[in-house]
Amino acid sequence: MRSKNIFMVLLLIISVLPVYAFGRQEDGGRMQVLKGIIRITGNEPHTVIILITAGGDEYRLEGKTAEELRMYQNREVTVEGCLYADNRLTVNKFESDGPQPSMPPTRQ
Repeated sequence: MRSKNIFMVLLLIISVLPVYAFGRQEDGGRMQVLKGIIRITGNEPHTVIILITAGGDEYRLEGKTAEELRMYQNREVTVEGCLYADNRLTVNKFESDGPQPSMPPTRQ
C-alpha cells in the first residue's frame, strides 16, 4: 500500500513539472507582439537595440534574434517576444513590412 502511495505522488509530480518548465516566464514576463521602428543607440561596443512604437514607447530588444534586427535600423518591424516590467523584450521572432535589407559589404 505504501509503495502505491509513493508511486501516485511521483506520478503527480511528473505530470505537473512540464507546466512549470514550459508555461512560466522568468521575472513575470509575458508574451507580447509590438510594432515600431528599430533604432540603435549608444557607442560601439556598447550599443543597444531599441524598438520605438507609434505611441513613443521604447523597448530594449535582447536575444540572438534581436541581433538580427540591427540590419533593420530605421525600418518598421513587428516583433514577438517576452516583455518584462523594465521594458526589456527578449525577441523570439520578427517580421518586416518592407524588403529585407541587403548585407553591408565586407572589408578586405
